[in-house]
Amino acid sequence: MDKQKSLYYFENAPIPKAVAHFGVPMMVTMLVSIVYNLVDTAFVGMMKDPAALTATILAMPVFLITNGIGQIFGLGCGSYISRLLGKKDYERIKRVSSFALYGAVVTGTAAIALGFVFLDPIVRILGTSEYTFEPTKQYFSILLGGGLTSILGFSMNMIIRAEGGAKVSMTGNIIGTAANIILDPVFIFTFGMGVRGAAIATVIANAMALSFYIWHIVKKSSFLSLVPADCKVDAEMLTSVFSIGFPSFCMKALYVAGFVVQNNVAAAFGDIYIVAFGLIVKVTALPKQLCQGLCMGVQPLVGYTGAAGAFPRMKETVKKTLLYATLLGFVFAISYCIAGGSLLRLFINNAEIIAIGTPFLRIAVISYLAYGTMYMTTTLFQATGRAVPASAVSLVQETVFIPMMLAGTAVMGADGFAWAIPAGDVTAMLIGLILHKVYRNKLYAGEKAEVAQR
Repeated sequence: MDKQKSLYYFENAPIPKAVAHFGVPMMVTMLVSIVYNLVDTAFVGMMKDPAALTATILAMPVFLITNGIGQIFGLGCGSYISRLLGKKDYERIKRVSSFALYGAVVTGTAAIALGFVFLDPIVRILGTSEYTFEPTKQYFSILLGGGLTSILGFSMNMIIRAEGGAKVSMTGNIIGTAANIILDPVFIFTFGMGVRGAAIATVIANAMALSFYIWHIVKKSSFLSLVPADCKVDAEMLTSVFSIGFPSFCMKALYVAGFVVQNNVAAAFGDIYIVAFGLIVKVTALPKQLCQGLCMGVQPLVGYTGAAGAFPRMKETVKKTLLYATLLGFVFAISYCIAGGSLLRLFINNAEIIAIGTPFLRIAVISYLAYGTMYMTTTLFQATGRAVPASAVSLVQETVFIPMMLAGTAVMGADGFAWAIPAGDVTAMLIGLILHKVYRNKLYAGEKAEVAQR
């Protein structure tokens, strides 16, 4: 691919067109990822086995942890690569991209091995009962065994986006999801493997997406490299990568902690609440992931323009993306309030679960109004390499959610869970606004100088 053509959307495209180029494919990627995670739930739900369905919900932490490890290298290296593109340091990009692969391999292998050592305690901590322990262990262990395909897939996806390959990353996700949709019924029903089949289908689908990403980098990429000899690290690279990537992993770890607390809190009300709470989290993931996808999508553009000193272009990108994401959240909030329980019926036709989940859903949509600001400020800080404010916005979301859930359920019963969701998101939004004001002059440091020169 011609390097100058690759840089068109970074440097010359009109802002709305550039935002669409980077943001829309990432939104589609997020949408596809949601479908990816819901496919197992939907097909396993057809088995009409509540224990098997609960297993797919309880095992969600394995998706989150592999995602988090992938983001250490994908998000960390991707943010750095975008800034290096802005500085035209193409040789260093090869070193960073190679490190993204081999660093993820080593870290992922160690994490998976540790997971198997403590497999039984982990499955129990997830909130399983005697009824759900075995199917959850089966599903979880297979996903864990194939976790490296997921970790590497996340990492490669993000560094491809960092060089401007938004459509390529989207294509890889579509390949994986399509494969999962085709393979799930084959392994679950045709081969009679039940919940184990759902996990096997997911691992194979992840491997197919990963293969596509590797093929693209080796054969098509203008800037990236996976050559082992290019994997040369130094202190500056490690600091740049881990200062952005590791806080993202910590956020995922906190999310897992919140998920575990949530399941154990739900278990106190009965197993049916585990399903109801889990479905609320999955159903509300759509607007959350789309808003996040739009903001994350423009991260390479923000990082590039900041590093290149194109501050007016950077600022306009942030403004436009924030507006689009906020409007998107508002539309979803209205739509979900109107739809109510109809959304839950898409996954399970159980009157009791729908009756429990519907009011929870209408409370949770308050968060949608905060998503645009919350995710755009996080993206802005990550793109410009400012780890402390990026971490603060991300981590506060979960650190507020857990105590609010515990306090809320203690005072309000099960309703307290629903109110804890917007409490964490709105708090993170406010923190983001405050930090943006604090860092504003540093973020757009060259803007006044450029205006003065005109």
